[in-house]
Amino acid sequence: MAKDKVVVDLSSQADMDFKPTLHDVHRVLDEEIVGEYESRLSLFTNWILANQNVLMSGPRSSGKTWITDRVLAFLGDSVFTMSSGSDKSSWYQMEAVNRSTHVRILELNKCPKDFLETLKDWGEGKDSVYKTTVVDGGERRVRSFKLPRKPFVFCLADEDEMKVGEQLMSRLTRIRTDSSLSQNTAVLKWQAELAKEPANRKRVDEEFKTKLIYHVRTLPAYESFDYKHPAADLFVDVIPKMFTDCRRDFQKYLANTYGITRFYWKERIISQQPGKKRMLFVTPQDMYLNHEVYGQTLVESALKCSAVEREMIKIVEHLDVATKNMVQSKLREMGISISIHMVAKHLNALADLGYIVKSKEGVQVVYKSAEHEAFTFQINWDKVIDRCVSEVKRLYPNIADQYIQKYCEKPMVIHPFTGKVIDLRKQESAPKQYSRDTLAYYQKPAVQEVVVE
Repeated sequence: MAKDKVVVDLSSQADMDFKPTLHDVHRVLDEEIVGEYESRLSLFTNWILANQNVLMSGPRSSGKTWITDRVLAFLGDSVFTMSSGSDKSSWYQMEAVNRSTHVRILELNKCPKDFLETLKDWGEGKDSVYKTTVVDGGERRVRSFKLPRKPFVFCLADEDEMKVGEQLMSRLTRIRTDSSLSQNTAVLKWQAELAKEPANRKRVDEEFKTKLIYHVRTLPAYESFDYKHPAADLFVDVIPKMFTDCRRDFQKYLANTYGITRFYWKERIISQQPGKKRMLFVTPQDMYLNHEVYGQTLVESALKCSAVEREMIKIVEHLDVATKNMVQSKLREMGISISIHMVAKHLNALADLGYIVKSKEGVQVVYKSAEHEAFTFQINWDKVIDRCVSEVKRLYPNIADQYIQKYCEKPMVIHPFTGKVIDLRKQESAPKQYSRDTLAYYQKPAVQEVVVE
């Protein structure tokens, strides 16, 4: 049987003249994914670029697996797919796992028992070790097998009763698919267009796509750099602090920024340190791209509230006093069918988190709207750029002039979704606001387009 190819660092073979943008990735994903701009690019930046662990969540048939399959196409055969098997089957496939760079789990509830323990180890950032007794030369000895930590992704429907342990969940980025009526309509219209038109009009040039995929596969290893973020302190307030997991969430936010910087490594300043990792410097452009792609995803993940649960919060708020049966009835009117058992579990989880209040009226359990505060954050990009200037002068004077000239004097960036060139100095810093009752996204700063001749 032919051996699988060993994954090696191919960055020395990279085409240094080919310098794509995240908008190019967006265009490729747009070929086959309708909408889901932030969720699909968040998966790409968080899982592929930043080597983080991701849970894709949403209702049944909302496109979780479809999005994941389209994104992992950038990795090709360097992805190991774990399906069902015996308790020890993951260890039988140890060599294949070790040769991969990333791991996808098809169905978590059918995952081998031992591999679930491996995921917990990987979620904690550790390698997973399995010890077994073997007979060697007539003597019994303990032999250890190791599965080095790999970034993994799995999909889980909101309606699925399979629950992820709290410890593992806190180490995941939870990316939710869009289950809105407008998204459903957009998908149906796109399906109709594909059935009618002779070819997919969104098709990207194949030669360009091949170069883009090669760019991704020849990125330097994420762990090969020591990332320096000269304005990190200005982004502390983008994370909701109502749960202690915010400490991990901020690390995820920074890691995603570093992943984006890694994607643009051919255009970034790299400083070699004798006997140490190379330093890769984050730019204001990377910070902006990270915030546009990943900011909303991270906030929703940090607030620990699924799309279905958000709808339940709004139903309870509207009804003032609600029972589980009333909530189930309203969900069905919205086209969301969930068992009464799962409705109760979701409502109880929301009550535990403080989003709603659970009480008894006679023998009946009822739910009411809870006191809440809005979570808002605002980023002043002028201040971010100025902080970058002052901090690189103070901390890294040897690269300060080059850094300021390249990234701060004319801080232009290509927007990841629109493809327009914008001037960060002219970018409005209007606040984004999330409310704890509806978690609705109220306002997003308008993109001010400055076309570069």
